Amino acid sequence: LLVKLRDLLGDDTAARGQLQRLFDHVFVDEFQDTDPLQCEIIFFLAEDGAAADEWRKVRLRRGSLTVVGDPKQSIYRFRRADIAMYAQAHRLLREQGALVVRLSTNMRSRPALIDFANRHMRRLLGTRPAGSSEAFDAAAGRVFYEPVLADLEIPDAGPAVHVVPFTSDDGERLNVGEGRAIEAEAIARRIRWLVASPFPVRDPETGVERDVRYGDVAVLAHVTTNVPLLLRAFDALGIRYSAHGGTLFLSSPLVRQYLLGLRRVADRSDGVAEAALLRPPFFGLDLLDLVSPRLPANGDAEIAAARARLEEARAIVRELRRDRLMRPPLETAIDLIERTALGRFVATGPNGSQALGTLYQVAFELGRRAAEQRLDYDGVTREMRAWVDAPIKLDPPDAEDPDTVRVMTIHQAKGLEFPVVILWDSFAEEKGRVDGCWRVSRNGDSLVLSMQGLEAEMPPGRDLLALEKLAATAERQRLYYVGVTRARDLLVVPECEVAGAGAKILPTIMKGADPDVIERAETYRRETPPGWALAGESPRPELVPDGALQAKIEGAEMAFREALIVAGAPLAVPTAVTTAAKGGFDTEAEEEAEEAPRERVRKAERSRYGPAFGSTVHRAIELALGGARGGVVDWVRYAASEHGLAERLEEAAGDVERALGTVKALGGRESQSEYPVCMLAPEGRLLVGFIDLLLARDGEIVVIDFKTDAPPVPGATLGDYPEYGRQLEIYVEALRATGLVEGRVRAGLLFTGTGEFLWL
Repeated sequence: LLVKLRDLLGDDTAARGQLQRLFDHVFVDEFQDTDPLQCEIIFFLAEDGAAADEWRKVRLRRGSLTVVGDPKQSIYRFRRADIAMYAQAHRLLREQGALVVRLSTNMRSRPALIDFANRHMRRLLGTRPAGSSEAFDAAAGRVFYEPVLADLEIPDAGPAVHVVPFTSDDGERLNVGEGRAIEAEAIARRIRWLVASPFPVRDPETGVERDVRYGDVAVLAHVTTNVPLLLRAFDALGIRYSAHGGTLFLSSPLVRQYLLGLRRVADRSDGVAEAALLRPPFFGLDLLDLVSPRLPANGDAEIAAARARLEEARAIVRELRRDRLMRPPLETAIDLIERTALGRFVATGPNGSQALGTLYQVAFELGRRAAEQRLDYDGVTREMRAWVDAPIKLDPPDAEDPDTVRVMTIHQAKGLEFPVVILWDSFAEEKGRVDGCWRVSRNGDSLVLSMQGLEAEMPPGRDLLALEKLAATAERQRLYYVGVTRARDLLVVPECEVAGAGAKILPTIMKGADPDVIERAETYRRETPPGWALAGESPRPELVPDGALQAKIEGAEMAFREALIVAGAPLAVPTAVTTAAKGGFDTEAEEEAEEAPRERVRKAERSRYGPAFGSTVHRAIELALGGARGGVVDWVRYAASEHGLAERLEEAAGDVERALGTVKALGGRESQSEYPVCMLAPEGRLLVGFIDLLLARDGEIVVIDFKTDAPPVPGATLGDYPEYGRQLEIYVEALRATGLVEGRVRAGLLFTGTGEFLWL
């Protein structure tokens, strides 16, 4: 739609004039978020007349356009907004005499936070070069920092930046996964400490100072990938929260189980959905209840009770299914919450009220989609069933509970403010990522590509990819500028004391921080948490030992361990055919028996020019028979690159040509290279291997094993190669053991050096 409107305004001056007359004045807020198409449309609508054939040539009507924006908050490159466009539009407006008014005073944050931002954001974003009036480096996607003034009527209240350090218990370097989990615990405990301390904040509605509440806290993340770690830490401490951003909402295990339950009511053939529905939290059923119909009752009261519980649950499901098409889909979705134990379970669990609201939000979304798309219950649940594996972006309702911590992305927090802001993830890199980037310049004369390790730029030599990486990093830095400036009273920054190598964005921000203006908490450790981390913690109840119960538990553990040993015993140990043919077994062959490349190497051990030569010939023949593009030389070169063969490529090509010629002379209706076979053998062995070529001819199956060994001497027979003969015998036995092969099976060795056959 934007492209069509831009083209209409640019190409049809009459239409442009008609649309211009609809607007006396165009006002654009958050101008840094507009993309180039929107910018062109805005300029055309505010033009004085309709003469320009290109937006950069537009002469604006005086007093027709007002734009408001902060380029330091330009963080939507993934939606095509970029600094180069902003800088160009800014320059065009100035050249035409626009009045530029700079908002120089921050009316939101305490003076101590303003001072922190002026110091640290100046270093992070950089300042304009001496003697330059430009606030941008458009080519590198940078916006230079300009300091702001504090509102002197806002009082300070001590250090406005808290650093929360954490480390491993042994002082060793933390890997990212464990480190983020510890960071999540430290943040959750710091929030609880803030509420218990108490810490003074200004009420967002009245401006009056009061003690901080959970609802005053916002945890901001640059992505939601690792946020579930944080939510689990909140659950562990009983902290209520509302999580927004990306697919976080629909990725919740509870929501996914609810989606499956909704679908089971419609589709009785969906086994996964049924397994999700006939279990807690929908119904208090266990494994005995589910299998009880298949067990002989014999007057067993426990089995009878299990059957009754299962039938009671199924009766509710049958009733929901029966009525689903006779009423709005929303009613069935709500009944699944309220008539089963789901609603009660969720409401009394961690983050109960918000979690219950989340389920109702899913139900209302189901009702909305059904109404908009005119779908019945079966149709809308079929659509939403796909969300279990591929969740869409959908946010839960806003938390109305004043004791609910808000968790969201920095992008979602843009334009908002919070008394307390916590920046999540001290392991986030400073460098912006460009993987997945595909950008074409506005005039179509260049492009940049970076996808799954493949990087390219056209035309080459202009450092376009390097500039793209600089722009991505600059946007990552602006993203955290936005996060820092959301705070009204307090900014909390976690810090890993034993992080790995690589530049991280939060340490970069905090580098050189004045210890007199920040409060540094005592380091958090899991095993020996500091005093602040224990604030607000309820005393643990004293456990009373029960000898009889302990004996029962220990007996069950012993029985489980014994059953685990029996269950873990292998039915058969995989063994390579090549190894079995030698009459012995080795561990390495057993572990890798099913890997075709490894088996190919073993087969080539006696190759006349070494294993790499034999493996190359085998692989090239496989490529040829598999229909790969190219010719013999191409196949040999590709196979040689895989197996590290640097010489005797001509001999390899000769072997491949002879082998293919011999196979062609045999004829056949159908062929299959690298055909996998397996067969049970004595002593608990499973023989596993690959037939080089299986050929189907009229009345017979031909098994061919290629050999790059020295050609056989005149008069030689297969008896001169006992291991190879046994290998062929195993292949034939394995084929017959399937029961699918009838008639004659012929097997032989094809020596690629001469094209000779030795038949079994």
